Amino acid sequence: NNVVKRLAAAYKIPGQLLSIEDSTFNNEAEAKRKAYHESFIPNGQRIADGYNNQGIVSKIKNVTGEDYILYIDDNDIKALKLTPLEKRKENREDVKAGIISVDEARMDIPGMKELGGVYAEPAHQNKPVSNNK
Repeated sequence: NNVVKRLAAAYKIPGQLLSIEDSTFNNEAEAKRKAYHESFIPNGQRIADGYNNQGIVSKIKNVTGEDYILYIDDNDIKALKLTPLEKRKENREDVKAGIISVDEARMDIPGMKELGGVYAEPAHQNKPVSNNK
């Protein structure tokens, strides 16, 4: 167990992910993000940089005639995606800071892009509800 803790510390992997520390759902998700940001992505990029710097990628150019560079694309890493609640909080802060508009924030709501950005609220929120027809 001590060896695992030392290895986890050396590679900056949170103990929760290796079952050497107690974990809740919330701090496990944060531990995964931390592991990607502090360990997996930087170490993967070091490996990619090694290939880039050793001229291996230039050998591909000799064959294809195209320039290539290896890098870590973190756009589709599920563990790095914000939860809907985190995304709404981030958007609110960005709107407050004037970084994005309210409409841009609304476009980040799941399903809004498919609706063309049209934002709808239940009618009863804006108008009094009446039983009279």
